[in-house]
Amino acid sequence: MAFQVDAILGSVSELEKEKAGKDVILTELTSQRLKLQNELQNVRDKHSKVAVRHTQSEENLKLNEQKSLELDGLVNNYERINENKRSSVNKLTEEMETDSSIVQDEQNSCEDTLTELTGRFRSAISFYGCTSLNDQLEDNNELKENLKLKFAERLVKLADLKEKLSNDGTTVSDDLNIIDEESQALTLDMWRKNIESNEKVKEYKMKKRLLLKTQLSNLESNLQILKQQIINKTN
Repeated sequence: MAFQVDAILGSVSELEKEKAGKDVILTELTSQRLKLQNELQNVRDKHSKVAVRHTQSEENLKLNEQKSLELDGLVNNYERINENKRSSVNKLTEEMETDSSIVQDEQNSCEDTLTELTGRFRSAISFYGCTSLNDQLEDNNELKENLKLKFAERLVKLADLKEKLSNDGTTVSDDLNIIDEESQALTLDMWRKNIESNEKVKEYKMKKRLLLKTQLSNLESNLQILKQQIINKTN
């Protein structure tokens, strides 16, 4: 009976020892389980964070792709606009070059015309100027004096002729007086016509001079307008 009790106590002791050993093992396993649970939680937390980042990255990627498409559209639109503007600029450049060439030709033509008219104007001034008119007036005065001298000489000759006829006892006829009067009238008429002709020449020269001045002034004004148009187009 006592043997059985000892045996049971021994078994209980062994069981307690075994239990104590298993408790130690259980404690270690529990510690390891807790550690693994903590690691698992950390992994879950990291996974959650990574998932959030992944989601954000996907959203950012979609946004970037959308922006990239929008930028591609803007770039293509700007390229079309630039191409149109480039074509317009090339067209305007060609038109400006053409206009500039035409304007340059017109300017050269106007300058040539101005040079020609300036030369003609100067020649006209030289020909129709006061000096030339004074010379003409002096010539008229000289002609007038010559006519007076010729008229006086004719009168002297007529007086001599009358005296000779009187000395010869011959009566001077009316025909001689008529001839004398006609000679005087003819002489005065020639002188008067010459003066009138010179006055007409003088008047024509003055009008011609004024006309040339007006033409030159108009041409200079047109040339200034043309130069201003060239400057405006260039700007």
